[in-house]
Amino acid sequence: MKRKRIGTQSIRESLDNLPNGICFSDRNGYIILCNRTMNNICLELLENDLKHISELERALTNPKNAVPLDMDLSENEKIIMMKTGVIWKFTRREIQDKENNTYIQYHAVDVTELYLKKKEFERENERLQNVIERAKKLYSELDDIVKEEENLAIKTKVHDDMGQLLLLTRKIMSQDNAEADDIKKTAKQWEIMISALGKISEENDDGKSSVRPADLEKDLSVIGVKLVITGDFPEDRKTASLMSAAIRESAVNAVRHANGKDLYVSFSHFGSKLIAEITNSGERPKGKIKEGGGLGSLRAKTEKAGGTMITESEPVFRLVITVPEKEENKL
Repeated sequence: MKRKRIGTQSIRESLDNLPNGICFSDRNGYIILCNRTMNNICLELLENDLKHISELERALTNPKNAVPLDMDLSENEKIIMMKTGVIWKFTRREIQDKENNTYIQYHAVDVTELYLKKKEFERENERLQNVIERAKKLYSELDDIVKEEENLAIKTKVHDDMGQLLLLTRKIMSQDNAEADDIKKTAKQWEIMISALGKISEENDDGKSSVRPADLEKDLSVIGVKLVITGDFPEDRKTASLMSAAIRESAVNAVRHANGKDLYVSFSHFGSKLIAEITNSGERPKGKIKEGGGLGSLRAKTEKAGGTMITESEPVFRLVITVPEKEENKL
Protein backbone atom coordinates (compact mmCIF):
# COMPACT_ATOMS: atom_id res chain seq x y z
CA MET A 1 0.00 0.00 0.00
CA LYS A 2 1.37 3.38 -0.98
CA ARG A 3 1.52 6.12 1.63
CA LYS A 4 -0.16 9.37 0.75
CA ARG A 5 2.06 12.38 1.17
CA ILE A 6 0.59 15.66 2.33
CA GLY A 7 1.71 18.33 -0.10
CA THR A 8 2.25 22.06 0.36
CA GLN A 9 -1.00 22.85 -1.46
CA SER A 10 -3.01 20.63 0.92
CA ILE A 11 -1.45 22.32 3.94
CA ARG A 12 -2.27 25.76 2.52
CA GLU A 13 -5.87 24.77 1.78
CA SER A 14 -6.28 23.42 5.30
CA LEU A 15 -4.93 26.64 6.80
CA ASP A 16 -7.17 28.74 4.54
CA ASN A 17 -10.23 26.87 5.80
CA LEU A 18 -9.48 27.72 9.43
CA PRO A 19 -11.86 30.27 11.03
CA ASN A 20 -8.86 31.66 12.92
CA GLY A 21 -6.18 33.85 11.40
CA ILE A 22 -2.61 32.58 11.30
CA CYS A 23 0.61 33.75 9.70
CA PHE A 24 4.31 32.91 9.87
CA SER A 25 7.40 34.95 9.15
CA ASP A 26 11.08 34.04 9.11
CA ARG A 27 13.38 35.31 11.83
CA ASN A 28 13.91 38.53 9.79
CA GLY A 29 10.18 39.23 9.74
CA TYR A 30 9.40 38.46 6.10
CA ILE A 31 6.07 36.69 5.65
CA ILE A 32 6.34 33.12 4.40
CA LEU A 33 2.76 31.96 5.01
CA CYS A 34 -0.52 33.81 5.74
CA ASN A 35 -3.91 32.10 5.62
CA ARG A 36 -7.07 33.59 4.13
CA THR A 37 -8.57 34.76 7.45
CA MET A 38 -5.40 36.57 8.54
CA ASN A 39 -5.03 38.09 5.08
CA ASN A 40 -8.60 39.49 5.30
CA ILE A 41 -7.88 40.87 8.76
CA CYS A 42 -4.72 42.59 7.51
CA LEU A 43 -6.56 44.04 4.52
CA GLU A 44 -9.02 45.67 6.91
CA LEU A 45 -6.35 46.66 9.39
CA LEU A 46 -3.55 47.75 7.03
CA GLU A 47 -5.53 48.35 3.83
CA ASN A 48 -2.96 46.21 1.99
CA ASP A 49 -1.42 42.73 2.01
CA LEU A 50 0.88 41.81 4.87
CA LYS A 51 4.50 41.68 3.66
CA HIS A 52 6.50 42.07 6.86
CA ILE A 53 5.57 41.07 10.40
CA SER A 54 6.55 44.54 11.68
CA GLU A 55 3.58 46.02 9.77
CA LEU A 56 1.17 43.87 11.77
CA GLU A 57 2.95 44.61 15.06
CA ARG A 58 2.79 48.39 14.47
CA ALA A 59 -0.90 48.14 13.58
CA LEU A 60 -1.66 46.16 16.74
CA THR A 61 0.28 48.59 18.95
CA ASN A 62 -1.20 51.74 17.41
CA PRO A 63 -4.16 50.76 15.19
CA LYS A 64 -5.64 53.36 12.83
CA ASN A 65 -8.54 51.33 11.53
CA ALA A 66 -9.43 49.59 14.79
CA VAL A 67 -9.78 50.20 18.53
CA PRO A 68 -7.48 48.55 21.12
CA LEU A 69 -9.34 47.05 24.10
CA ASP A 70 -8.13 46.79 27.68
CA MET A 71 -8.06 43.31 29.18
CA ASP A 72 -5.75 41.29 31.39
CA LEU A 73 -3.24 40.17 28.76
CA SER A 74 0.34 39.02 28.59
CA GLU A 75 2.95 41.08 26.72
CA ASN A 76 2.55 38.77 23.71
CA GLU A 77 -1.21 39.31 23.39
CA LYS A 78 -3.31 42.12 21.91
CA ILE A 79 -7.08 42.58 21.54
CA ILE A 80 -8.58 45.00 19.03
CA MET A 81 -12.09 45.77 17.78
CA MET A 82 -12.44 46.20 14.03
CA LYS A 83 -14.75 48.73 12.40
CA THR A 84 -17.16 45.88 11.70
CA GLY A 85 -17.46 45.26 15.46
CA VAL A 86 -15.57 41.95 15.34
CA ILE A 87 -13.07 41.59 18.19
CA TRP A 88 -9.85 39.69 17.53
CA LYS A 89 -7.29 38.44 20.02
CA PHE A 90 -3.75 38.22 18.59
CA THR A 91 -1.06 36.03 20.14
CA ARG A 92 2.61 36.17 19.18
CA ARG A 93 5.04 33.30 19.72
CA GLU A 94 8.36 32.09 18.37
CA ILE A 95 8.66 28.53 17.11
CA GLN A 96 11.50 26.39 15.79
CA ASP A 97 11.58 23.56 13.27
CA LYS A 98 13.67 20.42 13.60
CA GLU A 99 16.62 22.21 11.96
CA ASN A 100 16.40 24.88 14.72
CA ASN A 101 15.26 27.58 12.30
CA THR A 102 13.30 30.26 14.17
CA TYR A 103 9.94 31.55 12.93
CA ILE A 104 7.47 34.12 14.27
CA GLN A 105 3.84 33.04 14.45
CA TYR A 106 0.79 35.29 14.91
CA HIS A 107 -2.53 33.66 15.75
CA ALA A 108 -5.84 35.60 15.66
CA VAL A 109 -9.00 34.30 17.38
CA ASP A 110 -12.50 35.83 17.18
CA VAL A 111 -13.41 36.60 20.83
CA THR A 112 -16.36 38.90 20.15
CA GLU A 113 -18.95 36.84 22.02
CA LEU A 114 -16.55 36.10 24.88
CA TYR A 115 -15.68 39.79 25.29
CA LEU A 116 -19.33 40.90 25.29
CA LYS A 117 -20.22 38.25 27.88
CA LYS A 118 -17.32 39.41 30.03
CA LYS A 119 -18.60 42.99 29.93
CA GLU A 120 -22.10 41.82 30.79
CA PHE A 121 -20.65 39.83 33.70
CA GLU A 122 -18.81 42.94 34.96
CA ARG A 123 -21.99 45.05 34.79
CA GLU A 124 -24.05 42.45 36.65
CA ASN A 125 -21.26 41.99 39.17
CA GLU A 126 -21.19 45.74 39.87
CA ARG A 127 -24.99 45.80 40.22
CA LEU A 128 -24.86 42.84 42.58
CA GLN A 129 -22.23 44.57 44.69
CA ASN A 130 -24.44 47.67 44.99
CA VAL A 131 -27.45 45.57 46.00
CA ILE A 132 -25.37 43.76 48.62
CA GLU A 133 -24.10 47.02 50.11
CA ARG A 134 -27.61 48.42 50.37
CA ALA A 135 -28.84 45.19 51.96
CA LYS A 136 -25.99 45.28 54.48
CA LYS A 137 -26.91 48.84 55.48
CA LEU A 138 -30.53 47.84 55.96
CA TYR A 139 -29.54 44.75 57.94
CA SER A 140 -27.33 46.87 60.22
CA GLU A 141 -30.47 48.78 61.20
CA LEU A 142 -32.45 45.63 61.88
CA ASP A 143 -32.11 45.89 65.65
CA ASP A 144 -33.69 49.36 65.55
CA ILE A 145 -36.51 48.19 63.30
CA VAL A 146 -37.37 44.97 65.12
CA LYS A 147 -38.25 46.14 68.61
CA GLU A 148 -40.82 43.64 69.79
CA GLU A 149 -39.62 40.47 71.51
CA GLU A 150 -42.00 38.23 69.53
CA ASN A 151 -40.21 39.26 66.29
CA LEU A 152 -36.98 37.56 67.37
CA ALA A 153 -37.82 34.47 65.30
CA ILE A 154 -38.24 36.62 62.20
CA LYS A 155 -34.90 38.28 62.80
CA THR A 156 -33.18 34.92 63.27
CA LYS A 157 -34.61 33.56 60.02
CA VAL A 158 -33.58 36.68 58.13
CA HIS A 159 -30.10 36.34 59.62
CA ASP A 160 -29.85 32.69 58.47
CA ASP A 161 -31.21 33.44 54.99
CA MET A 162 -28.80 36.33 54.57
CA GLY A 163 -25.88 34.16 55.67
CA GLN A 164 -26.74 31.53 53.05
CA LEU A 165 -27.17 34.22 50.40
CA LEU A 166 -23.79 35.75 51.24
CA LEU A 167 -22.12 32.33 50.89
CA LEU A 168 -23.79 31.82 47.51
CA THR A 169 -22.76 35.31 46.40
CA ARG A 170 -19.13 34.79 47.39
CA LYS A 171 -19.09 31.48 45.52
CA ILE A 172 -20.43 33.05 42.32
CA MET A 173 -18.14 36.08 42.50
CA SER A 174 -15.09 33.82 42.93
CA GLN A 175 -15.81 32.07 39.64
CA ASP A 176 -14.09 33.53 36.58
CA ASN A 177 -16.64 31.86 34.28
CA ALA A 178 -19.79 32.50 36.28
CA GLU A 179 -22.95 32.57 34.16
CA ALA A 180 -24.70 35.93 33.77
CA ASP A 181 -28.06 34.22 34.52
CA ASP A 182 -26.73 33.00 37.90
CA ILE A 183 -25.60 36.54 38.75
CA LYS A 184 -29.02 37.97 37.80
CA LYS A 185 -30.83 35.36 39.91
CA THR A 186 -28.61 36.15 42.90
CA ALA A 187 -29.18 39.89 42.48
CA LYS A 188 -32.94 39.21 42.39
CA GLN A 189 -32.65 37.24 45.65
CA TRP A 190 -30.91 40.23 47.24
CA GLU A 191 -33.75 42.49 46.08
CA ILE A 192 -36.24 40.12 47.69
CA MET A 193 -34.16 40.19 50.87
CA ILE A 194 -34.27 44.01 50.86
CA SER A 195 -38.05 43.85 50.45
CA ALA A 196 -38.36 41.42 53.36
CA LEU A 197 -36.25 43.61 55.62
CA GLY A 198 -38.22 46.68 54.62
CA LYS A 199 -41.52 45.01 55.49
CA ILE A 200 -40.40 44.05 58.98
CA SER A 201 -40.85 47.63 60.12
CA GLU A 202 -44.36 47.70 58.65
CA GLU A 203 -45.36 44.46 60.40
CA ASN A 204 -43.89 45.78 63.63
CA ASP A 205 -46.01 48.94 63.50
CA ASP A 206 -49.30 48.23 65.32
CA GLY A 207 -50.47 51.84 65.26
CA LYS A 208 -49.36 52.50 68.84
CA SER A 209 -45.81 53.61 68.15
CA SER A 210 -44.85 57.14 67.17
CA VAL A 211 -44.67 57.71 63.39
CA ARG A 212 -42.87 60.83 62.25
CA PRO A 213 -41.38 61.99 58.91
CA ALA A 214 -37.88 62.12 60.44
CA ASP A 215 -38.10 58.42 61.34
CA LEU A 216 -39.30 57.56 57.85
CA GLU A 217 -36.48 59.55 56.26
CA LYS A 218 -33.93 57.67 58.37
CA ASP A 219 -35.41 54.24 57.54
CA LEU A 220 -35.61 54.93 53.81
CA SER A 221 -32.05 56.29 53.65
CA VAL A 222 -30.87 52.83 54.73
CA ILE A 223 -32.02 51.36 51.39
CA GLY A 224 -30.74 54.36 49.43
CA VAL A 225 -34.03 56.24 49.00
CA LYS A 226 -34.46 59.97 49.69
CA LEU A 227 -37.91 60.96 51.00
CA VAL A 228 -39.35 64.28 49.83
CA ILE A 229 -42.61 65.32 51.52
CA THR A 230 -44.77 68.30 50.60
CA GLY A 231 -47.78 69.29 52.67
CA ASP A 232 -48.50 68.40 56.29
CA PHE A 233 -47.91 64.87 57.48
CA PRO A 234 -51.10 63.62 59.25
CA GLU A 235 -51.19 63.95 63.02
CA ASP A 236 -53.89 61.35 63.62
CA ARG A 237 -52.09 58.28 64.92
CA LYS A 238 -53.90 55.65 62.82
CA THR A 239 -53.78 57.75 59.66
CA ALA A 240 -50.09 58.40 60.21
CA SER A 241 -49.50 54.65 60.60
CA LEU A 242 -51.36 53.96 57.33
CA MET A 243 -49.36 56.62 55.47
CA SER A 244 -46.14 55.24 56.94
CA ALA A 245 -47.02 51.77 55.59
CA ALA A 246 -47.82 53.27 52.17
CA ILE A 247 -44.52 55.17 52.06
CA ARG A 248 -42.46 52.14 53.11
CA GLU A 249 -44.14 49.84 50.58
CA SER A 250 -43.68 52.41 47.81
CA ALA A 251 -40.01 52.84 48.70
CA VAL A 252 -39.33 49.09 48.58
CA ASN A 253 -41.15 48.79 45.24
CA ALA A 254 -39.24 51.78 43.85
CA VAL A 255 -35.95 50.03 44.67
CA ARG A 256 -37.02 46.58 43.47
CA HIS A 257 -38.82 47.44 40.25
CA ALA A 258 -37.77 50.93 39.16
CA ASN A 259 -34.25 51.54 40.52
CA GLY A 260 -35.68 54.66 42.13
CA LYS A 261 -33.64 56.81 44.48
CA ASP A 262 -36.18 59.56 45.32
CA LEU A 263 -39.70 59.09 46.71
CA TYR A 264 -42.11 62.04 46.45
CA VAL A 265 -45.09 62.24 48.81
CA SER A 266 -47.66 65.03 48.56
CA PHE A 267 -50.40 65.59 51.17
CA SER A 268 -53.44 67.72 50.33
CA HIS A 269 -56.98 68.22 51.63
CA PHE A 270 -60.34 68.08 49.87
CA GLY A 271 -63.32 68.73 52.10
CA SER A 272 -63.06 66.25 54.97
CA LYS A 273 -60.67 64.00 53.02
CA LEU A 274 -56.89 63.68 53.24
CA ILE A 275 -55.25 62.82 49.91
CA ALA A 276 -51.74 61.34 49.71
CA GLU A 277 -50.07 61.09 46.31
CA ILE A 278 -46.84 59.03 46.02
CA THR A 279 -44.48 58.90 43.01
CA ASN A 280 -40.80 58.13 42.51
CA SER A 281 -37.85 59.11 40.32
CA GLY A 282 -37.27 55.61 38.94
CA GLU A 283 -37.93 53.96 35.63
CA ARG A 284 -41.42 53.96 34.16
CA PRO A 285 -43.43 50.76 34.72
CA LYS A 286 -43.26 48.31 31.80
CA GLY A 287 -46.92 47.44 32.16
CA LYS A 288 -49.96 47.59 34.42
CA ILE A 289 -49.17 47.47 38.14
CA LYS A 290 -50.03 44.11 39.70
CA GLU A 291 -51.01 44.35 43.34
CA GLY A 292 -49.07 41.60 45.12
CA GLY A 293 -48.90 40.92 48.83
CA GLY A 294 -47.55 44.34 49.81
CA LEU A 295 -49.93 46.55 47.81
CA GLY A 296 -52.80 44.15 48.45
CA SER A 297 -52.25 44.40 52.18
CA LEU A 298 -52.03 48.19 51.90
CA ARG A 299 -55.35 48.33 50.02
CA ALA A 300 -57.02 46.21 52.74
CA LYS A 301 -55.73 48.58 55.45
CA THR A 302 -56.88 51.63 53.48
CA GLU A 303 -60.39 50.27 52.94
CA LYS A 304 -60.60 49.23 56.60
CA ALA A 305 -59.88 52.87 57.47
CA GLY A 306 -62.78 53.95 55.23
CA GLY A 307 -60.52 55.15 52.42
CA THR A 308 -59.77 54.37 48.77
CA MET A 309 -56.56 53.48 46.97
CA ILE A 310 -55.66 54.00 43.30
CA THR A 311 -52.52 52.75 41.49
CA GLU A 312 -51.53 54.11 38.08
CA SER A 313 -48.72 53.06 35.72
CA GLU A 314 -49.08 55.69 32.99
CA PRO A 315 -47.29 57.97 32.36
CA VAL A 316 -45.41 57.16 35.61
CA PHE A 317 -46.10 55.09 38.70
CA ARG A 318 -48.55 56.90 40.98
CA LEU A 319 -50.20 55.75 44.21
CA VAL A 320 -53.11 57.82 45.55
CA ILE A 321 -54.68 57.15 48.95
CA THR A 322 -57.74 59.08 50.14
CA VAL A 323 -58.94 58.70 53.74
CA PRO A 324 -61.37 60.57 56.02
CA GLU A 325 -59.66 63.06 58.29
CA LYS A 326 -60.01 62.56 62.04
CA GLU A 327 -59.73 64.98 64.94
CA GLU A 328 -59.29 62.51 67.76
CA ASN A 329 -56.20 60.53 68.74
CA LYS A 330 -53.76 63.30 67.82
CA LEU A 331 -50.04 62.60 68.08
